[in-house]
Amino acid sequence: ELIPEKESVKNLNRTNAVLREQVIELSAEIITLRELTNLNSIRVAIPDNPSLTKGDVIFQEIVSGSSHVIVNVGANQAVQTGQPVVNELGLLVGLVASTEDGTSRIQLLNDVNTNIPVISEYSRTQGLLAHGSNVHILRYVPKIQQIMEKELVLTSALGGQLPYGIMIGRVTRVTDRKSNIMLEITIELMADLDNLDRLYILTDFKPQFQSQVAE
Repeated sequence: ELIPEKESVKNLNRTNAVLREQVIELSAEIITLRELTNLNSIRVAIPDNPSLTKGDVIFQEIVSGSSHVIVNVGANQAVQTGQPVVNELGLLVGLVASTEDGTSRIQLLNDVNTNIPVISEYSRTQGLLAHGSNVHILRYVPKIQQIMEKELVLTSALGGQLPYGIMIGRVTRVTDRKSNIMLEITIELMADLDNLDRLYILTDFKPQFQSQVAE
């Protein structure tokens, strides 16, 4: 008499597990759709946004892990080291590494020295975005965090280095290895860093710390 009851419990557990996975996937899709809607609004506002300083790329350098571009605006236009830089879609591409009177050097996200404080949209997991071995990873995320694939990753305001909420990318893989006390998380950037033409610097933002920029 107990066998049918045990089988019934097993079936219910399997059904619950499937439903939980479906809820997670639907939640991630809803978040993505909402953020992409916000992104479309940002895209319309960017060209005329008074808090953004427009600059054209005049030189791009990608050598031995170093990835920078030079834009034709600088200290004369209130550009400062550490300020975030976005593309025409409002996606983060890098940070101001140094400035001259009329030019600025931008350290891109695919530079090996880049460390960006970020937060995931759904689980609110925080970590440092870094680039290495041709992939972007999220560092220092303990195994207790519930971050999941497809989540959007945004800039975090932790430490005053960056303003909150600039879109960066999506989580593509979360790996829990027994040999590692931290999760291994891979991030896919949303911005195309290989085809940069016009960029926008958030010159109204004054970074409190600039340690994530390599001079």
